[in-house]
Amino acid sequence: GLILVIDDEKQVLNVAEKILKFCGYNVITATDGYAGLEIFREREKEIKAVLLDYSMPGISGIEVLVDLKKINPEVKVLLVSGFIEAGLIETSREKGISDFLRKPFTAAELSEKIKKIQN
Repeated sequence: GLILVIDDEKQVLNVAEKILKFCGYNVITATDGYAGLEIFREREKEIKAVLLDYSMPGISGIEVLVDLKKINPEVKVLLVSGFIEAGLIETSREKGISDFLRKPFTAAELSEKIKKIQN
């Protein structure tokens, strides 16, 4: 399936894309939340899951999550963050994330979480 990766860090985008492609997924990337939302609007029916950075300039991952859910309430979203604030995971679950992954992540961790949220 097609995975949309939204992250403002090019290195994270490149690593996630390589890992997911190695696992057999097709991947499309966006360097910010606005571009990610535009891609999702255009290709929503093809996208099987979204890997979404929590902390981005302009529009936060949580704001993107809310907008993704407005477009498709069934969208599977794996939220990624390098830090965990008090209540971040709980708040994110209330907003509809499918799961959470801490940066830095390994190829095995990313692969496992993506498989898990799609089932």
